[in-house]
Amino acid sequence: MKIERRTRESVEIIQLQGTMDIESFPRLKMVLAEIQAENATRVIVNLAGVSIISSSVVGALMNFEGELKRAGGSLILTELSKNCLYTLELLRLTDHFRIVNTMEEAIKAIHA
Repeated sequence: MKIERRTRESVEIIQLQGTMDIESFPRLKMVLAEIQAENATRVIVNLAGVSIISSSVVGALMNFEGELKRAGGSLILTELSKNCLYTLELLRLTDHFRIVNTMEEAIKAIHA
């Protein structure tokens, strides 16, 4: 599990890699809390390198998205691995999240 965070064009970008499960959940929650504490409202989560994503991690992303929306912001998921997309499809959440194919699309969409 690897979680990297950076800023690009006033957008917080979280890059997730590896297995995102109950063991990585506390670290992800900490990163999301840091972003909220900084009052950032535009966030992109890149899931290209994620081999497995658990329902607890998906739930954390859903809660975070709700907080961002209440603050007038938005969350975009991008570059989903096949396993991530499959998990979101199983959970019937592909329509819940705003999902785009590439980082460039995500940057454009979050500024729109």
